[in-house]
Formats: sequence, structure tokens, C-alpha cells
Amino acid sequence: MKNIFLILFCLSNFFAFAQKTDSSRVLPKNSVYVELLGNGILGSLNYERIFWQKNNWRMAGRIGISAFPNLDKDSDNLKYFQYTVPTELSLLYGKNRHFLEFGAGVTLGFMDRLMFTYKRTTEINGVRVTDTDEHHERYTILVPMFRLGYRYQGKNGFLFRFGLLGGIAKGSIAGGNDLYVFPSLGFSFGKSF
Repeated sequence: MKNIFLILFCLSNFFAFAQKTDSSRVLPKNSVYVELLGNGILGSLNYERIFWQKNNWRMAGRIGISAFPNLDKDSDNLKYFQYTVPTELSLLYGKNRHFLEFGAGVTLGFMDRLMFTYKRTTEINGVRVTDTDEHHERYTILVPMFRLGYRYQGKNGFLFRFGLLGGIAKGSIAGGNDLYVFPSLGFSFGKSF
């Protein structure tokens, strides 16, 4: 009798460990979404992959791209664009489709700043011509970003994210060499698959 009980006990433990994770808790691993504001400054197009899932916890990594015209108020030339590449690691905690999201990342920015404008007036065949030449400085910035947010992932793959973000800037973006901490919001809509 002891041997039968011991065999049943061992088999019950074997089957308990062999069970698969509840499929309602496993999220699609890939997501593509647009984030308004957020890590990309004005907005970004992003790809994200969940690379770890256990119980109520998930970990994801994301990379994005953003491009927008030069926002320099002193420049009339919109041919210069600013580019950002937001990256982030996120830790998600929640059940089913609702998650609390903690994130940390770095936004790499390829920026352009108007240094000075040179105006030259010349007279050609009795006609006065003014020529304007703008001199721009291109520079790169790294902005650490932090997120506390909410994420909803629907059954049909719909993805919605809302986050409160904070960034730390130094130098050119902050207007000097001092550190500047700034708040931001982020709204994301997309598709998980």
C-alpha cells in the first residue's frame, strides 16, 4: 500500500510540474505602436518584444524612431530635422490584460540648433538682393527616461499604454551645463501579435 501511495504522490507532482502556463496569461510577444509625446519627445513609431513571462510578471524591450522639423524659434528654415531613437526596458505586473508598467531607458537624439544667421545685401544691375545664410550646429544627446504607467492588451491584439515619464537632460537641451529633470506624458496605441 505504501508503494502505491508513493507512486501516486510522485505522479501527481510530475503532472503538476508538466502543466502549461494558463494561455489567458501569456501575452503576444511582439507589439508595434505609435506613442504620442513620451520618450520620442513629440512622438515615435516603436517595436517592442516581451522576452520573459512568469506568473504575473513580464519583461519587455522596445526601440523606436522619431523625426520632426527643427523647433528652433529663431529659424525660418524647416529643412533641418531632429531625429530621436527611444529605447526602453519595461517590467510589467498584472493579470490578464491590465498591467502596471515600470520602465527605464535612454533616448538618443540627433539634434540641430541654429547658431547664427548671416544676412548679406548686394546690388546686382541696380536691383538690391538680400541673401540669408543660416549656420547650424548638429549634435547628439543622450536623455535617460523613466516611466510609471498603465498598459492594456486586449484579446484581439489591441494595445493601449499611458505613462508618466521623467527625463534627465544636461547641456544643450537644458540651456547650459546643469542637469535638468523634466516631466512628460506618453500615450500609445498599437497592435500586439
